[in-house]
Amino acid sequence: ETKVNCTIQVQNLGTEAVYLGGVGLTNESYGISIVPGGAVTIDNLATDDEVYALSASGSGYVAVLKVNR
Repeated sequence: ETKVNCTIQVQNLGTEAVYLGGVGLTNESYGISIVPGGAVTIDNLATDDEVYALSASGSGYVAVLKVNR
């Protein structure tokens, strides 16, 4: 099976930080923090990689897009 890499961009349009990471993501244990108005691009994700997102505020929400190829 050939793996296809992909790129995603995540923008934080909210008023609180957004945290990105793997399956064990918490707001104390995360890989990337995106400040309000900020953005991050993640390159070379394999199609079976999983990225999770968490809002710093319990009143916020985060939309996650999963792309299968």
